[in-house]
Amino acid sequence: MYVDYLMDMWSQLPVDAVREQVEQKGLVRGFAFWAKLAALRKFLPSGGQHILNEEWDICIVLDACRADLLADVVGDHSFLDTNTTRSVGSATFEWMPKTFSDDRDFSNVTYVCANPFSGEFLNGDDFELLEEVWRTSWDPELGTVPADSVTDATIRIGRELRPERLLIHYMQPHVPFVPSDWSTGPRVNEFGQWGASSGPDAFEELAMGLRDEEEVWTGYTKNLDYVLSSVSTLLENVDGDRVVITSDHGNAFGEWGLYGHYSVPLACLRTVPWCTTTAKDQHTRTPNPHDQTAEVSDRMEMLRSLGYR
Repeated sequence: MYVDYLMDMWSQLPVDAVREQVEQKGLVRGFAFWAKLAALRKFLPSGGQHILNEEWDICIVLDACRADLLADVVGDHSFLDTNTTRSVGSATFEWMPKTFSDDRDFSNVTYVCANPFSGEFLNGDDFELLEEVWRTSWDPELGTVPADSVTDATIRIGRELRPERLLIHYMQPHVPFVPSDWSTGPRVNEFGQWGASSGPDAFEELAMGLRDEEEVWTGYTKNLDYVLSSVSTLLENVDGDRVVITSDHGNAFGEWGLYGHYSVPLACLRTVPWCTTTAKDQHTRTPNPHDQTAEVSDRMEMLRSLGYR
């Protein structure tokens, strides 16, 4: 089934353009270019669980979290379980427009979003509030938005506005891995310069044979633990009778020869966590003042730092 799907996508793409990308950037990135071209089909119906159809007061999205990755750390975090669901997308640029489509009403949703794709796909007027944390809390040295910046923004909003439905989108465990020895932020690509933040991310390095699977899985797990520590703080500082913890998509880890995430309907990309818990504001944290850690200059540069070429 998936082989037929992939071959069908290939037959509809400009092969000469893909060949040129392979020649200029190598096989791995040429293939990534092919997969992104295939994402033109992202608006086709694909099934999956629309989070807006579900009952929740608070929904926490952990970007690019595989279900089995989260299952590995359930014993370390009492608010987690091993339930799963099927996402509507295989990458954020597919999940976001399908989740917030024109035929859905989300005017009662307050969305605290660390993912820069909101600048491309979303209109703040459609929400009760759209708080784009990436605009104010981007850390250029990390090449991402720190988890605590998302937590603090959510605590402030939760206490001040008491939103009816609160959706929080953390960037982790998406690359770059924060608590690791991976170099992050803008860097020169030793495989050929083609953008200020074009160095290979962890999954590209794995595909190139520069890292082994155990090393990357360990970094991926540490990045998940990093964000879950901040989520734990959040759950002690907001109120919610029904809290869901999920993801927009997973990451391929060698399945069908892929690493990372693309717009292809593989189980490793579509199967995501669906944990339910509760939250109670115990005022254990006083959020930092509204921070402006970096001047926003180029959203595409941010996306490149996150591995979107």
